[in-house]
Amino acid sequence: AVVSTQSTGVKTTAEKEAERAREREKKKIVYLGAMTTIRNLYSAGDRSAKLLEMVGGVLERIPEFSTLWNWRREILRVLLEEGQKEETVREETVGKKKKKKK
Repeated sequence: AVVSTQSTGVKTTAEKEAERAREREKKKIVYLGAMTTIRNLYSAGDRSAKLLEMVGGVLERIPEFSTLWNWRREILRVLLEEGQKEETVREETVGKKKKKKK
């Protein structure tokens, strides 16, 4: 005979499995939503720090997703290049200001 949790306070194997299935379904919905957003942004040319953060979140849960690792590498490359350009502009601006003061 199956004993319900209401009388014993202990979950049956079937109840535990049903709970795990609900949790997996919730995670799947979140994952699919995140992947749709990531795919749309990446396809539109977005290489932002926000997208990098989203990709990292998925990779923490599913590290064997090789396409996302490739996208992450591309986003990092773009962000690093932009950072180097900004640094160069900053250095040139500071250099010009110092020359004007002389």
